[in-house]
Amino acid sequence: MRLRLACGEVLRLEGAQGCVVEVARGRLWITESGNLRDVFLLAGERHRIATRGLALVGAETHAGDGSGVQIVLHREG
Repeated sequence: MRLRLACGEVLRLEGAQGCVVEVARGRLWITESGNLRDVFLLAGERHRIATRGLALVGAETHAGDGSGVQIVLHREG
């Protein structure tokens, strides 16, 4: 699934353990319940959600052309 988030927009993922978040354009952050460290991703990077609880995915900056942060969500395996 491809999504576009505006700068400052936050996506709530509940029960998304094993879901992979890939950044197609822009920069975002991910915070997961039970994990004290946030993850910051740039275009081309990805992160697998480890928590069974709530994960927040936030758009930190727009892509250079102002089209927002573009992400891809999918499950592997």
